[in-house]
Amino acid sequence: IDFAGGACVVGHNIKFDYKVLQATSGITIYPVTCDTMLASYVLNPGSRGHGLDALAFAELGYEMMPYEDMIGKGKLAVPITEVPLRKLAFYAAEDADYTWRLYETLLPRVVKAKSEEILQLEVDLIPVLAAMETAGIVVDVPFLNKMSKELAHTITGLEKKIYKLAGTEFNIASPKQLKEILFDRLK
Repeated sequence: IDFAGGACVVGHNIKFDYKVLQATSGITIYPVTCDTMLASYVLNPGSRGHGLDALAFAELGYEMMPYEDMIGKGKLAVPITEVPLRKLAFYAAEDADYTWRLYETLLPRVVKAKSEEILQLEVDLIPVLAAMETAGIVVDVPFLNKMSKELAHTITGLEKKIYKLAGTEFNIASPKQLKEILFDRLK
């Protein structure tokens, strides 16, 4: 990804910020250059640790200030507007700093893995997904209920056929029982 002196917007989980800024101020983040959460996902799709705190620790060995340390916990939590400015500034600067450090760490690995196009596709989808999540979707509940009943009927019919072929009833979802039926009983 080459931006040769152009505008550069880097963030972590930018879709969240994109939606909040759109909803509260009508501001559109553009152009989004890189989302470090998406870069992490492209590099490690099987991992669940794509949050900023987890990545800062895993990639850079740095333990970030937890959000709860800033606002407090439980009944002692205060609205973010009541957090002392120094603490709020530290939290925001730490997020920005470590997001940039992750960008500098992860982007070369994305390039080395030849996954720039995948990351770019993911980044390009941020405004689309944000708009979809904001607008929501229409669900045809009666249709889905009807479909559910039809599928349940179909599944029941298939289960009866399986039991007839096996010569006995068993838990089809059990790999152990299925193995016994297929290999031991039916050979």
